[in-house]
Amino acid sequence: MRLTTTWLAIALALHAYAGDAVDFTIMVFDKISRAPVMGAEVSIRDQMTGRMLQRVTGPEGEVTFALNPSHLHWLEVNAIAPSGTSYMRFTYLLTQQEVAAGRKLEVELELVKRERSGAMPVLYFDFNMAYLNDAHIQALEGLVKMFDNFPTLQVEVGVHADCREAKDITAQRAKQISNYLMQKIDNQKIIVREYGATRPANSCDCSRGQNCNDASYAENRRIEFKIISF
Repeated sequence: MRLTTTWLAIALALHAYAGDAVDFTIMVFDKISRAPVMGAEVSIRDQMTGRMLQRVTGPEGEVTFALNPSHLHWLEVNAIAPSGTSYMRFTYLLTQQEVAAGRKLEVELELVKRERSGAMPVLYFDFNMAYLNDAHIQALEGLVKMFDNFPTLQVEVGVHADCREAKDITAQRAKQISNYLMQKIDNQKIIVREYGATRPANSCDCSRGQNCNDASYAENRRIEFKIISF
């Protein structure tokens, strides 16, 4: 007898949850300090059913899921440190044996390293300007080569502005960078965030009357790149 599509889906669903669920605990720590990471977003996807479970770690850095021990599960952990610096994304494939054992899995998160030189460039702009000059293009081509060497790399593009600049200058810079990179790199590998003047590299703050010299203002007219995951 041939099953219809509907009955086949029901049969698969019943098979998927036929086994007893097992409690599986994820413990999230800072790799350097070994302190528990509170507020980490932990996601687990059942590779057979596609079912997604999400939890946020508490003060002890732990979350517990009820998982089917006969299935593979894909784990992903994302977190931001109290300093505002992102941790590198953690991903892992949980085997049936690991889930069935009901053990605790320790996840060590490493802070993203923000480089001012070398592999990860910082691009600086003239006042109220967004066009890409030769130096920008050269730096971006180096970034493109990094993606060729590391196909699973994912990078955040942080777009910043001098607090005296036009309100739309951040969006203009973001558009220039996006248009250039997405012609050469899968857009799923690039996350563009427009920070504007909210994250200055120094103490320059127009809203508080903290004026700076031209060199200091120039430090804030920038685009920074940071690695999210490998």
